[in-house]
Amino acid sequence: MPITQFQEISWLLYLLVDINDLYFSFLVDWDRKQGQHEIQSITTSINTGPNEIQRLSTTADFIQEQKIIRTYAEDIDEIQTITTVANPFEKLAGNFTVVFDTTSTGGSIETSGPINFDALSDSSQSDRSTMKEILESMKNIGVVNVTRKDYGKQDGIKDAYTWVITFVDKKNKGNIPQLRLGESNLVGTGARVEFDTVREGNEIGGNFALEFQGSTTRSLPFDASSRMMTQALESLPGVDTVDIQRYGPSDEYGFFWNITFTGNRNSGDVEQLIPHSYLSGKNVTLVVCEDGNRTKNGCDSAMSIKGNEIGGTFDVTFNGNTRNISSSASVSDMKQALESIGTGRVAITREGPDSVKGYKWTISFLEKIGAIDEITANKNHLTGKNANIKWEEVSKGTTRVRIAHNFSKFDSRSFSLRFKNASTNKLHRDSPCTLVQKELVIC
Repeated sequence: MPITQFQEISWLLYLLVDINDLYFSFLVDWDRKQGQHEIQSITTSINTGPNEIQRLSTTADFIQEQKIIRTYAEDIDEIQTITTVANPFEKLAGNFTVVFDTTSTGGSIETSGPINFDALSDSSQSDRSTMKEILESMKNIGVVNVTRKDYGKQDGIKDAYTWVITFVDKKNKGNIPQLRLGESNLVGTGARVEFDTVREGNEIGGNFALEFQGSTTRSLPFDASSRMMTQALESLPGVDTVDIQRYGPSDEYGFFWNITFTGNRNSGDVEQLIPHSYLSGKNVTLVVCEDGNRTKNGCDSAMSIKGNEIGGTFDVTFNGNTRNISSSASVSDMKQALESIGTGRVAITREGPDSVKGYKWTISFLEKIGAIDEITANKNHLTGKNANIKWEEVSKGTTRVRIAHNFSKFDSRSFSLRFKNASTNKLHRDSPCTLVQKELVIC
């Protein structure tokens, strides 16, 4: 052994005997090959980020708003007259025909059969020579009601008549064309046939406009197409996109426009649409049917639908403490409510609103550690069809401690770990992570 090492041992032995005279002999094992001292280190750390993360979300059925625009008017049938005329003290005879032209509305031109100068208005035992039967045999007239009265008796005219014809068939509603003479075979001085309209059938005409959020569309014709109304509404600053279907016309040329609000800016319960009428016709009505209200005049047959959206309030409860909060609570309102019921300091993020004005609040617990009780929410005060609020655990809270045990090249073959007042069993230095985890859980 080198002298230096021998001297070090002698000094150590001397020191030990000098300190305690109870030691009389020592056994020293000396390894000539100098080794490396074992170096072990234990490192612990605790997570300083959010612990438990929970989320509250409000949901409801997705239902788009549908409004109905409707125009309608009083049902008034057109009444026309046919009158045979002659000079005073003349006696009429012969026959005539009439023409009815509906080509202006997509119909046809029809000519009647010969009508005798004294044709009856109607009869239950007819030989098909009455005014009613002859007119109804024309393909473009349909059902009519006919009455007959004498004409010109005070002037000495004999066998002259006026036939009063009321058009009651659906094919001839509204303001229809005037009957006119086809051919006259009447006999008598000054004999002729005169036609007149006593009462025009009621028919809607003119224009109207629609107002939304203080802005008004351009003037729209009474029979505006779906495309025309779509363009007019979508030009308003408060309207996103709409889908419009038009139905009609009615007998009086009234229409239904079914308007579905499809854009995100008009989701949920859409504001009122206000009509402005410049329509012509007798007792004409322009009405907006909305929110499923069928008691409004003119809306009994219009199936409007109220757009669904979440409103009202809900209760949040934690550790037996409860607060009521708005369905659209801001980040600060939600934070204040939760911290006031014992959650400790929390961080809140909010997403929304969605298409039904639902929101998601993500809640990160910054003070409480470990598994944290659920924040419960009560939906009883929420409004909206099938409105609900659900809870979910985004990240489960744990007490996270990291322990690292590092060894030098020549450390011992086994070790144990102590945490607080508990220790693991001896572990081999090559123990797998699962075994170390198991021991840590046990201790």
